[in-house]
Order: sequence, then C-alpha cells, then structure tokens
Amino acid sequence: MSANPEAFNHLRQAAYRFVQRYGKDGRQLHDHCVSVLASWREGDGAGSGLTDAEASQIIEDVSRWTINRYNPPQRKAERSREERAAAAIAAPALLEFAAEVLGKATVRKAASLGGQSKTTVARHLRQQGIAPKRQKKIQALPSRVRWLAEILDATFPNDGEDVLMIDQLAAAVWDRSVAPLPEAARSTLATRRKKLSEYLSAINNAGIGFHLVAAGDAVAVRRGRRFHGLKDTVIWVDDQRRRRGTRGIVLPSVHPSQCSFWEDRWLKDVLAVLRISRRPYFTNPAELEPLLRLRRTAFDVRPLYHLFEIVIQRGMSGNFDEDLESLAKRIHDPNIRKAANWVSHDISMLSLRRDQELHPIDAFDEADRHMNFMTQAREKAPESYARLGYFRAVVLKQLSQELDEMPDQVWQVLQQCKRLAEMEKRGEWVAPSGAELAPYRVENEPPF
Repeated sequence: MSANPEAFNHLRQAAYRFVQRYGKDGRQLHDHCVSVLASWREGDGAGSGLTDAEASQIIEDVSRWTINRYNPPQRKAERSREERAAAAIAAPALLEFAAEVLGKATVRKAASLGGQSKTTVARHLRQQGIAPKRQKKIQALPSRVRWLAEILDATFPNDGEDVLMIDQLAAAVWDRSVAPLPEAARSTLATRRKKLSEYLSAINNAGIGFHLVAAGDAVAVRRGRRFHGLKDTVIWVDDQRRRRGTRGIVLPSVHPSQCSFWEDRWLKDVLAVLRISRRPYFTNPAELEPLLRLRRTAFDVRPLYHLFEIVIQRGMSGNFDEDLESLAKRIHDPNIRKAANWVSHDISMLSLRRDQELHPIDAFDEADRHMNFMTQAREKAPESYARLGYFRAVVLKQLSQELDEMPDQVWQVLQQCKRLAEMEKRGEWVAPSGAELAPYRVENEPPF
C-alpha cells in the first residue's frame, strides 16, 4: 500500500487517462507521471507531507504497473449489433427509394437518403449481391476468369484474407471440384498452374476488390486490401499456413432449376452418403464433404480435414469411424472434438447394415432417418426436394427392378446412377419434366 493513498490515486487516474489517449509508452508515461505529481504537490497536494523519495516510489510503481498490467477499456461501438443489422437490411430499400425520389439508383444517392457513408451502403449492398458496376466488370471477363471470380466470391463472401492451395483452386476452375481429381495427369496440373497465374493477374487487373498473389503451391487472397510486396506476402503465407492452415474452397451455388437432374447438389450429396453406407472407406478427405454438408455444422470444419487425412494415412484398425473416434479423444478444441465424434457416429450408423442385403428404397429411408436430409431439403431447397422425391419413388424403384438378381443391390444401383449421370450429359437420358416432378413438390406433400 502506498505511503500516501491520496497521491497514489490521483496519479493512477492520470496515468490511466494518458494510456487511454496516447497508448502504452513507458518513457512518455513516466515523464507524464513526474509532471502530474509535481503539479499536484504544488497545488491540491500542498502540505501532504509527501517526500521526494516517496514521490519517486509512487511514480515508479504507478508507471510500471500501468504499462505491465493495465488494459484500457475498449471503445464502445457507436451502433449496436441490431442497429448494424437493420442498416444492412435497409440498404436495398434505400437504393429503390433513391430511384423513386431522386431519379437514379446510385450508392451516393442511397447513402444521402440513409444518412450513411457511401462505403457503408456499398458494402451492405455487395454483401447482399447488389453491386451493378462490379457485376458489370465481372460479366466482361472471359468465361473461365469469370468463373474464377464467382469461386472467389463464394469462398470469400465478405472482406477478409486467407490462403488457398493452387491445385485445389485449379480443380475448382477446370473440374468444378474442390480437390484435384485422382486421374489428373502431372502435365495437366502443371499446365493449369501456369494458366491459372494468368487468370489471377486478370482478376487483379479487373478492379473487383480481389488481390491475389501466387506463392509456390499456394495463392494468397485478400478481399478489400492489397498486399505490400512479394517478399512480405511470402512471409505472410508461411505464417498463415503454420498458424491457421489453408481455407477450403467453396463452389458457387447453382439454383437447382438451372442445373441438370444428376448435378443437383442435394441429390449428389445423398448419393455420396448412400455410398458411404455401403463402402465406408476413404482415400481423400474431400469424400467426406457431402456428409459435412448434410450435417450442416455451424462452425468452421476446416481443421477436420487434417484429422481425416491422418486417419486415412494411418489406417490403424481399418475402420474409419473407430479410428476417428479414437483420434478425437486427443483433440483439445471442444468444437472440433464434437464434430469429429459426430462424423464418426454418422459413419457408424450409416454403415450399421452394410453387410445385409437391403432394398435401395429401404437404404434411402434409413439414411434419411439418420441424416434428416429430406426435411432439410424441404425447408431450404424445394426444387431439390422434388427431385429427391422423384428419385426415391421412381428412379430407385425402376433400377431395383432392373437389377433385382444382382448381389449388393444398393451398390449396383449407385453404380447405375453414375452411368445415368454420364448419359444425361450426352443427351441419352431425359430428366423428368415439371409435370413429372409436380406430385413430389412441397405443396403436394409426397408420402415419405
């Protein structure tokens, strides 16, 4: 305890105010404390009996403790979370009002109506997919470069930065896959890397907010800010990969009505889950993505891919679910441990009857009982819900009748579905019409 509590408290409060205003600088704070205490001893503290030695000790104590232990309170946000959300929701309406009231729908006019800055309104509009000038620039790009821009928009929906693997990005651009296909030749990968660098330069020069730098086998991506130079970028990429790993690529979503029957994302994920139920063996972590998508986890699942890779490479017991469950016990992060246990449990439950002969429709229903994908599709993707209903009621029934004498009927049906997808691409298989899908739409409540 200080020999003079009044002098100590006066100096402490002055030190706090100084740090809050000017930051933590030990020498400047010490000089400020000397000046404050000298003024206090000449004014309000005159007659306090504080000696020079005591004053020096108080100054040393206060300045040292403030630098080492004091954390200035964070500045409160000017707007609450609810106010910021309301401003984001109101941005499109401001754009419409600008067209009606001021004659032209521009960001400047919308910002003036809402009393906000142009940058804020433009960001809110862009986050909701409204950026006419930017979209015009993207549409003017060559088709493959435009597809790359759409991939980057899906992977980085907001301003941010991260590292992507160059081969994964190339696979997304050319194969529309989040991982290189195993049959891709080495010469093909080398050619794609070279061509991809040209596409990255085109994106940089397009003025759409992305700044990309290829560094070895990775691509550094920033949305909203520039990199300072190649040397600093390489150092940043190494630090980022060591601390956080790399980001998984997200392919742009295509509305089900615009894609072919067998390319429907929900149908492809369900087929992948049915394959897992019959053959729960993996050679690539990307094979587990459909399971994660249907699980709809609410947090970042990228660290799980590293765990999947470890289990695949080690293959300790030969059962992926058991090996993953064993590895999950050593994970410290509770969210990742919980997600790993989920995946392990999902695979275990899906493959519970893999050694039994099941009718394909029964296998579909059992997978749905565990993953609940039909309810999810009904709420989030009505068009996909209708296709899944048609697939279950018509396609699975027809294929099971054709392959009735085959062993492991479910697996044979899945192989036939692959062939039908190829036939659809060649125009040899006709997808169901709107009238054929109508009985399975949400409003008609199909019976499953």
